[in-house]
Amino acid sequence: MSVFERTREIGTLLSMGFSRLRIAMLFLFEAFTLGTVSALIGAAIGAGLTLYAHHHGVPISVPGTGTLLTRPLLVPTFAAMAIAGAVFGALAGGLWPALRAARLQPVQALSSH
Repeated sequence: MSVFERTREIGTLLSMGFSRLRIAMLFLFEAFTLGTVSALIGAAIGAGLTLYAHHHGVPISVPGTGTLLTRPLLVPTFAAMAIAGAVFGALAGGLWPALRAARLQPVQALSSH
């Protein structure tokens, strides 16, 4: 959708002399930024919920035993891997639109809509 919605903008940039590589890098940088910000916000929310659950405990009913109180742990390496995975996923998801944007012809992009 990002390429479709911004076709005229891409055409304008191409006609102004932006290289196809620069257009692709623009889309990948946007995907990287969105992925990083989203991953950090998600990690902060997840860390807060995990710390809350650790402090208060999470009751789990086990038949025949009763209720157990579990306390999840916040492991920094898992959080870092989750952030890295989210950023990598955002970059992978932004690769196709970046390549499509880089392949647009300026005249076709400006004449669309």
